[in-house]
Amino acid sequence: FFFHLAVMSNTHELTIRVHPTYITEYFRCLLHTIIFHRALGDVRVQDHVIEKKGLSGFTYVKCNDVEIERKVVEYTVALKSKVLKAQTREYKVSIEFKGSPEKFWGLFSGSGPSWDKWVITFELCSDGEEGETNPKTALQNYCLQIIQKLQDQTESLPSIKDPSKSLCYAVEIQV
Repeated sequence: FFFHLAVMSNTHELTIRVHPTYITEYFRCLLHTIIFHRALGDVRVQDHVIEKKGLSGFTYVKCNDVEIERKVVEYTVALKSKVLKAQTREYKVSIEFKGSPEKFWGLFSGSGPSWDKWVITFELCSDGEEGETNPKTALQNYCLQIIQKLQDQTESLPSIKDPSKSLCYAVEIQV
């Protein structure tokens, strides 16, 4: 007998209009929001308050995990560097949750089929260009869009084999 394993493949797409001044804070917040909602193991949470002018006082929840934070910082630096070098108006970031927990070999690497994917397109707007006048409200709306997309998802997540880890699934991020 052959059994066919059906692999869920949800693709969530977001388009984020942001002034280059705020791209680092937006990306960190959105990445932490997605990871937080996929970290189903032993999760310790922490409130993070943004202190940058225009976003001052905006608070979001992130996983208080050294490895997750290291990777978020690494990919945030890569995106910021790309923005500074390329000077284009559009950047795509892909976040894929792959494989299954029993095939898990490392926090941010892994093979196997993708079961959840986020494609975030950052459209940079310049001074005086039409866009969100309040960056704090815009970021809040983008976070709520992520949460709504997760709530609308009807498929079950793959089973967790090791609940002692914060992030039980392999993640690949491409900037």
